[in-house]
Amino acid sequence: SKIGIGSGGVFGKGYLKGSQSSLDFVPENHTDFVFSHFAEEFGLIGSLLLLWLFFSIIKRVTLIGDQSKNNFSKIFCYAFAFNFFLYIAINILDGNRGYFSYVQKKNTLIEKEIKVNQLRSSYEDLKNKNLLLSDNLNLDYLDQLYRDYFTLGKKGEKLYLLKN
Repeated sequence: SKIGIGSGGVFGKGYLKGSQSSLDFVPENHTDFVFSHFAEEFGLIGSLLLLWLFFSIIKRVTLIGDQSKNNFSKIFCYAFAFNFFLYIAINILDGNRGYFSYVQKKNTLIEKEIKVNQLRSSYEDLKNKNLLLSDNLNLDYLDQLYRDYFTLGKKGEKLYLLKN
Protein backbone atom coordinates (compact mmCIF):
# COMPACT_ATOMS: atom_id res chain seq x y z
CA SER A 1 0.00 0.00 0.00
CA LYS A 2 2.92 2.37 0.69
CA ILE A 3 4.30 1.70 -2.78
CA GLY A 4 0.86 2.42 -4.23
CA ILE A 5 0.65 5.75 -2.43
CA GLY A 6 4.18 6.65 -3.44
CA SER A 7 3.71 5.66 -7.08
CA GLY A 8 0.82 8.09 -7.35
CA GLY A 9 3.18 11.03 -6.96
CA VAL A 10 1.84 14.55 -6.61
CA PHE A 11 -0.89 14.47 -9.26
CA GLY A 12 -1.59 10.73 -9.52
CA LYS A 13 -1.73 8.37 -12.47
CA GLY A 14 -5.33 9.02 -13.42
CA TYR A 15 -8.65 7.33 -12.83
CA LEU A 16 -8.34 3.50 -13.18
CA LYS A 17 -4.71 3.80 -14.31
CA GLY A 18 -3.00 2.80 -11.06
CA SER A 19 -0.46 0.05 -11.63
CA GLN A 20 -0.25 -1.25 -8.04
CA SER A 21 -3.98 -1.54 -7.45
CA SER A 22 -5.09 -2.67 -10.92
CA LEU A 23 -2.42 -5.38 -11.15
CA ASP A 24 -3.39 -6.73 -7.70
CA PHE A 25 -0.18 -5.73 -5.93
CA VAL A 26 -2.39 -4.08 -3.33
CA PRO A 27 -4.49 -6.83 -1.73
CA GLU A 28 -8.14 -6.08 -1.02
CA ASN A 29 -7.98 -2.60 -2.54
CA HIS A 30 -11.73 -2.17 -2.06
CA THR A 31 -11.60 -2.56 1.77
CA ASP A 32 -8.56 -1.78 3.93
CA PHE A 33 -6.53 -0.32 1.10
CA VAL A 34 -9.11 1.98 -0.41
CA PHE A 35 -7.09 5.08 0.56
CA SER A 36 -3.91 3.74 -1.06
CA HIS A 37 -5.94 2.91 -4.19
CA PHE A 38 -7.34 6.46 -4.26
CA ALA A 39 -3.93 8.03 -3.52
CA GLU A 40 -2.29 6.12 -6.37
CA GLU A 41 -4.87 7.27 -8.89
CA PHE A 42 -5.26 10.88 -7.71
CA GLY A 43 -1.91 11.56 -6.04
CA LEU A 44 -1.04 13.79 -3.13
CA ILE A 45 -3.31 16.60 -4.28
CA GLY A 46 -6.33 14.30 -4.56
CA SER A 47 -5.58 12.68 -1.18
CA LEU A 48 -5.33 16.04 0.53
CA LEU A 49 -8.56 17.15 -1.14
CA LEU A 50 -10.27 13.97 0.05
CA LEU A 51 -9.08 14.51 3.63
CA TRP A 52 -10.16 18.17 3.43
CA LEU A 53 -13.59 17.02 2.21
CA PHE A 54 -13.89 14.53 5.08
CA PHE A 55 -12.95 17.09 7.71
CA SER A 56 -15.18 19.78 6.19
CA ILE A 57 -18.11 17.32 6.44
CA ILE A 58 -17.23 16.71 10.09
CA LYS A 59 -16.99 20.46 10.74
CA ARG A 60 -20.32 21.13 9.01
CA VAL A 61 -22.12 18.40 10.96
CA THR A 62 -20.77 19.73 14.27
CA LEU A 63 -21.87 23.26 13.31
CA ILE A 64 -25.36 21.91 12.61
CA GLY A 65 -25.24 20.24 16.03
CA ASP A 66 -24.24 23.54 17.65
CA GLN A 67 -27.17 25.33 16.03
CA SER A 68 -29.72 22.66 16.92
CA LYS A 69 -32.37 23.56 19.45
CA ASN A 70 -33.12 20.15 21.00
CA ASN A 71 -30.74 17.76 22.70
CA PHE A 72 -31.48 14.79 20.45
CA SER A 73 -30.34 16.67 17.34
CA LYS A 74 -27.18 17.87 19.08
CA ILE A 75 -26.28 14.41 20.35
CA PHE A 76 -27.07 12.85 16.97
CA CYS A 77 -24.87 15.34 15.08
CA TYR A 78 -21.97 15.02 17.51
CA ALA A 79 -22.20 11.22 17.49
CA PHE A 80 -22.31 11.18 13.69
CA ALA A 81 -19.27 13.48 13.44
CA PHE A 82 -17.36 11.44 16.02
CA ASN A 83 -18.24 8.16 14.28
CA PHE A 84 -17.19 9.58 10.91
CA PHE A 85 -13.89 10.80 12.39
CA LEU A 86 -13.22 7.38 13.93
CA TYR A 87 -13.94 5.73 10.60
CA ILE A 88 -11.39 7.94 8.85
CA ALA A 89 -8.76 7.61 11.57
CA ILE A 90 -9.06 3.84 11.83
CA ASN A 91 -8.97 3.24 8.08
CA ILE A 92 -6.05 5.56 7.36
CA LEU A 93 -3.96 5.18 10.48
CA ASP A 94 -4.88 1.87 12.05
CA GLY A 95 -6.26 -0.29 9.28
CA ASN A 96 -4.85 -3.70 8.59
CA ARG A 97 -1.71 -2.08 7.16
CA GLY A 98 -1.93 1.36 8.80
CA TYR A 99 0.66 3.36 10.69
CA PHE A 100 -0.24 2.14 14.19
CA SER A 101 -0.22 -1.46 13.01
CA TYR A 102 3.24 -0.89 11.52
CA VAL A 103 4.63 0.51 14.78
CA GLN A 104 3.06 -2.32 16.78
CA LYS A 105 4.51 -4.94 14.44
CA LYS A 106 7.92 -3.26 14.56
CA ASN A 107 7.93 -3.31 18.38
CA THR A 108 6.87 -6.95 18.36
CA LEU A 109 9.69 -7.76 15.95
CA ILE A 110 12.24 -6.06 18.21
CA GLU A 111 10.93 -8.00 21.22
CA LYS A 112 11.15 -11.26 19.26
CA GLU A 113 14.72 -10.50 18.17
CA ILE A 114 15.72 -9.86 21.79
CA LYS A 115 14.09 -13.13 22.81
CA VAL A 116 15.86 -15.02 20.01
CA ASN A 117 19.22 -13.59 21.08
CA GLN A 118 18.54 -14.62 24.69
CA LEU A 119 17.60 -18.12 23.56
CA ARG A 120 20.75 -18.38 21.44
CA SER A 121 22.86 -17.32 24.40
CA SER A 122 21.12 -19.87 26.62
CA TYR A 123 21.64 -22.53 24.00
CA GLU A 124 25.35 -21.78 23.73
CA ASP A 125 25.71 -21.90 27.53
CA LEU A 126 23.91 -25.24 27.71
CA LYS A 127 25.95 -26.59 24.83
CA ASN A 128 29.20 -25.61 26.54
CA LYS A 129 28.02 -27.01 29.88
CA ASN A 130 27.17 -30.30 28.18
CA LEU A 131 30.68 -30.36 26.73
CA LEU A 132 31.96 -30.22 30.31
CA LEU A 133 30.19 -33.50 30.99
CA SER A 134 31.79 -35.22 28.02
CA ASP A 135 35.33 -36.54 27.56
CA ASN A 136 36.23 -33.72 25.14
CA LEU A 137 36.70 -30.69 27.38
CA ASN A 138 36.75 -27.25 25.85
CA LEU A 139 39.60 -25.62 27.77
CA ASP A 140 38.83 -22.16 26.43
CA TYR A 141 35.33 -22.39 27.87
CA LEU A 142 36.73 -23.59 31.20
CA ASP A 143 39.07 -20.62 31.22
CA GLN A 144 36.13 -18.31 30.50
CA LEU A 145 34.10 -19.88 33.32
CA TYR A 146 36.95 -19.43 35.80
CA ARG A 147 37.29 -15.78 34.81
CA ASP A 148 33.51 -15.16 34.94
CA TYR A 149 32.88 -16.79 38.29
CA PHE A 150 36.10 -15.91 40.08
CA THR A 151 36.91 -12.64 38.23
CA LEU A 152 40.56 -13.53 37.85
CA GLY A 153 42.77 -11.84 35.30
CA LYS A 154 42.07 -10.61 31.81
CA LYS A 155 41.71 -12.43 28.53
CA GLY A 156 45.08 -13.47 27.16
CA GLU A 157 46.70 -13.77 30.57
CA LYS A 158 47.67 -17.15 31.92
CA LEU A 159 45.63 -18.40 34.82
CA TYR A 160 47.33 -20.44 37.52
CA LEU A 161 45.27 -22.23 40.15
CA LEU A 162 47.06 -22.88 43.38
CA LYS A 163 45.92 -25.71 45.57
CA ASN A 164 46.67 -25.94 49.27
